[in-house]
Amino acid sequence: MSLTLTGTVYHIGDVEVKSERFRKQEIVLMQVEKNGDREFKNYPKFEFANGNIDKLTGLSKGDVVTISYNIKGNRYEHNGIEKFSLALQGWKVEKQAEDHYQDDIF
Repeated sequence: MSLTLTGTVYHIGDVEVKSERFRKQEIVLMQVEKNGDREFKNYPKFEFANGNIDKLTGLSKGDVVTISYNIKGNRYEHNGIEKFSLALQGWKVEKQAEDHYQDDIF
């Protein structure tokens, strides 16, 4: 199953080196959803890992992109308590036409 989401680049984090074999970089998009006369902003965060980090090269705040991603859920224990985490793991980025950019959303 291929999941995609389109939004405006709000933030691109630095590359984080977690180990000799694992590094990641985060990107946050902003989506503006309208419901009647009300406006809601949504800020989904995606993680790109290892070889997929290169796909973020050349992107800037304000670019409109579509990200293809997988949902990754993990179970772990911390201090004897079972916990769960969820990540949106990106694997493809497509830059959209510049005319989609909304100047006033930041």
